[in-house]
Amino acid sequence: MLLTTLLASKKPVIVAPSMNENMLLHPATQRNIEILKGFGYKIIEPDEGFLADLAKGKGRLKDPEDIFEEILVELTPKKLKGLKVLVTCGATREYIDPVRFITNGSSGKMGIAFAKVARRFGADVTLIAAHTTEKLPMGMKILRVDKTEELFEVVTDEVKKCDLLIMAAAPSDYRPEEMLHNKLPKLPELTIKLVSTVDVLKEASKYKDNKIFVGFALQTNNIIENAKKKLEEKNLDYVLGNSIENIGSDLGKVILMDRFGNISEFEGDKESIAEFVLSKIFKF
Repeated sequence: MLLTTLLASKKPVIVAPSMNENMLLHPATQRNIEILKGFGYKIIEPDEGFLADLAKGKGRLKDPEDIFEEILVELTPKKLKGLKVLVTCGATREYIDPVRFITNGSSGKMGIAFAKVARRFGADVTLIAAHTTEKLPMGMKILRVDKTEELFEVVTDEVKKCDLLIMAAAPSDYRPEEMLHNKLPKLPELTIKLVSTVDVLKEASKYKDNKIFVGFALQTNNIIENAKKKLEEKNLDYVLGNSIENIGSDLGKVILMDRFGNISEFEGDKESIAEFVLSKIFKF
């Protein structure tokens, strides 16, 4: 019944195979997968891990969360098709010694939400990920960075290729003037001289041309005033202002300010915020 219903349907089809690794890699199975691809069916490749027979290998069913994401990708109108989107997420680290570092509380959730939503709308997404405990999304180019200097180098290289930059990462503003190469012993007290890190977004604006830049202003107070200041100083098209209560949360209340001073407010989960911002930018 399932197969006959499938044959009669003209809807998009997604197949998520799961089986023993030997079955999966058998030439007959691989040939059939290629036939299904030829029909236009989307195949979600299985993961590696422990299988039903307790063997370890490729054939484990993709996580339901990932399968659901692919369904959303398939069903979402491709309003950003052909657009190259560069997104950053997470917190950078500035090392005091090989094991201690300065960082911040950014979870990376907002940047990941923007990357996922942009992909659903058909954009070609590159995600530059600093430190995050969140699972990184499928279906896009992912570049990992550690320190702010690395973020700067990768952003200034990748920004030349994009149409839209969403700078959701939270770079550390300061770093130790000098990193110790050996682990520092515990001392009664310690003074560390800090110096400013490179302003990644300001440096990236040198390559702006006709690109659209979106920045973020996380503040404890005067959100609108500080968002406006950042908009002007960093040569941004839009800035998303939010408060520290949003850090690590799945929900948030934000204000979106454009370069003309127009302000829109929105409250919801982070994927809804991302969709709201993209719809404002591209008028859909």
